[in-house]
Order: sequence, then structure tokens, then C-alpha cells
Amino acid sequence: MKLALALALVLASAARARADKPNDAGAAMAAAAWTNAAAKGAMDDAVAMTGTPFWYDGAIYADAAAKKACAKIGARGTVSDAAKVAPVLACLAMGTAPLLDAAASWDAIEPPAIPSALAAQRKKLVALAKTHTLVLAHAKAGKVEDWAVFAVRAQGTDAFVDAYVAAHRGR
Repeated sequence: MKLALALALVLASAARARADKPNDAGAAMAAAAWTNAAAKGAMDDAVAMTGTPFWYDGAIYADAAAKKACAKIGARGTVSDAAKVAPVLACLAMGTAPLLDAAASWDAIEPPAIPSALAAQRKKLVALAKTHTLVLAHAKAGKVEDWAVFAVRAQGTDAFVDAYVAAHRGR
């Protein structure tokens, strides 16, 4: 919860006039903190920072055991019940840890900058951009490339990640 509290303070000092859309720096920090919390085992913080409904698409699982354990979660879905967020985040963390460790940048983006690798999700991301700040995390190492877009919403002094959409090349 310390991570979530620190993030809330940052967003409170950097919020835009629109209460539902955090500024670029605050949103990028929220996306990185959310991913870090889930990947590093601070699941309570990650769950607290996840809005519902939560949409995810493009989840990957690094090995057969993870893929089997997360078969019911799958690569895409929407979670409307906050009580069911934790198992989804536990599965997503299996694929986001490598992205977090390798991401060269965490940047707020506008819809024209949505990577072509996410073309299938573009329409929904553009709609989310009206009320959310989109944050792109990008990593490239040799023939492997990962993109993830997070939709971050502010509510008062709190930040919520309402969507995680990813694409991968070479995995």
C-alpha cells in the first residue's frame, strides 16, 4: 500500500484540470508502478490500483507451466468484479516482468502514436483515450520486441489502470 499511497501523492500534485485523466508524467509513473507491483509480488498494491472493468489483451506466458496455470485467464478478457482481479494480475505478471525489466521507455501517448502492432485494439484504445491517459512501454532486444499500452484514469488523488494491451514480436 505504500507504493499506492506514494503514487496518489504524485498524482495529486500533478493532476490536470480533468479529474478523470492524469497528466502524462503521473500516468507514466502509475503504469510503471502498477506493473512493478504485480511483477515484484506486491499484489495488494497492484489490485488496489486496478480499476474495474479491467480490460486486458495480449497476455503472454513464458513457459508451459505458466500457460497451463493461466489457461482460464487466457490472453484476453475483461474483469468486472474487483474480487476477481488478483488472479488475473498474477497471470499477467508472468508476462509483464520481462517487459518491465527491459522497457526502454514509459511514455504517455496520444492515439496517433498507438503502435501498428496494436492495430486490432486501436479502436477501443482510441475510445479510452478520451477519458484516460495512454502510456506506452516499449522494449526491443535483438529480434524480440514488446509493446504495452496502459489506460490510466485518475479519480481524486488515486490512479487506476483500467486496461493493459500488449503485442509481441519474436516470442
